[in-house]
Amino acid sequence: MDLVPPPTHPLWVQVFSGRRKPDLQLLATKILVSRLSMTYQQDPTPGTLEQCVQDLREFFEKNQALPKAQADLRAMFTEGVQA
Repeated sequence: MDLVPPPTHPLWVQVFSGRRKPDLQLLATKILVSRLSMTYQQDPTPGTLEQCVQDLREFFEKNQALPKAQADLRAMFTEGVQA
């Protein structure tokens, strides 16, 4: 999925740390982001972040045909982003 930001995108850590709280629509996305956020907050190391990012990127790649998954991805990475 071309829309999925690269693993090095700085907003990944903001999503998992709780500093960025997008309005997610798809229940599966909400559950996964919540679980990965808890994992990262318990162990905020680069290795944990890398695994969380990989898991969420795979989710979006597998669900790229779902309009709500696409909306969640946009909410995470475009809404409210300041240049």
